[in-house]
Amino acid sequence: MYRYMIKLSVSAFLVLIILSPATFAITRIEETGRWPQSWPKELEPLRQNARTIETATMIHEDIYEIHFKDRDTFERSWPLLIGLKSKGGPLIINKVESSPPNQVVIFSNDVPAVRIFTSPAGSGSGGLTVGPPWPSSAMTPEGRLSEYVGSGEVNGKKTWIPATPGKGFQGFMFRARVDVELIIDGKIIDLNRIRIPSDTPIIDKRWPVEEHKSETTE
Repeated sequence: MYRYMIKLSVSAFLVLIILSPATFAITRIEETGRWPQSWPKELEPLRQNARTIETATMIHEDIYEIHFKDRDTFERSWPLLIGLKSKGGPLIINKVESSPPNQVVIFSNDVPAVRIFTSPAGSGSGGLTVGPPWPSSAMTPEGRLSEYVGSGEVNGKKTWIPATPGKGFQGFMFRARVDVELIIDGKIIDLNRIRIPSDTPIIDKRWPVEEHKSETTE
């Protein structure tokens, strides 16, 4: 349970400082898309309708949230956006819904959007560089890139190894895998009108767990 949440507005971006007995978290939110210049140039016009969320906790990651106002723009951009996802990474599906009133919400599902979860730009740990190409030690036993990594040793050499949030203290963790989330409304973003790579796991969060269970057992 968060004990304090301090909201600071600094020029064009917002800083949220979250204090609790176990965490000191800083989340920086900027009202523009600050993704790397190496991303497809066709995505450049989307920066003005995007947000950049940078987290600085025990888990470090950058999230780029792009809002869409018309179906044509989304559908033109979708092949490029899904192409940013790591191989084997999931597509998370959420639905448009109103945010709780009178609350500071980092992620709002008020409008159709795409969120891209990536490694933090320009960060490092113990002399290791964050970002691809990732070493084989960062792979899971199934041979897929781990969602998060931390610094460790393999054969006496410092390197990236898989890390799992909630599994006890593992030092600073950094996102390695690039995941994509869709906030759908059925009109601007319609699952029936887009292609999803056949090897993509789907995580559907549109309904509560108990509702989903009741549907599957009937």
